[in-house]
Amino acid sequence: LYDKNQGAHIVLATEGYTELLRFCLSNIKGWNAAMELNVIRIASFFGHSSIVEMLLSPDGAFTLRSAEKDRHNAAIIGAGEALRYRDLECLANMPKDSIIEKGGDIERRFEGAYSEDSWSKKA
Repeated sequence: LYDKNQGAHIVLATEGYTELLRFCLSNIKGWNAAMELNVIRIASFFGHSSIVEMLLSPDGAFTLRSAEKDRHNAAIIGAGEALRYRDLECLANMPKDSIIEKGGDIERRFEGAYSEDSWSKKA
């Protein structure tokens, strides 16, 4: 049984160990909603999009204890705390789409692949 006071989930999220987190979520008892929310917030803060994606769009390999809306809000808070405006924009505007896919769209826009100004569309 995993004890949240051991802090392994914090280390795994901080360092970006996606596969180890997946293993722990699938095989180790003792994970709870608060720990999941901490993991996604920390991963979002450090820009570990594979962990954020894994927790926002689980593939059914493990059962998450937290609500999807809470996980999404935790990801937004983590990106905001780190001032990751690209991730924050993606998370705030497209909650149901893949963060990795939309992050690529944002990168292409900033690299000049899109000639339209995104702000003119919103006005």
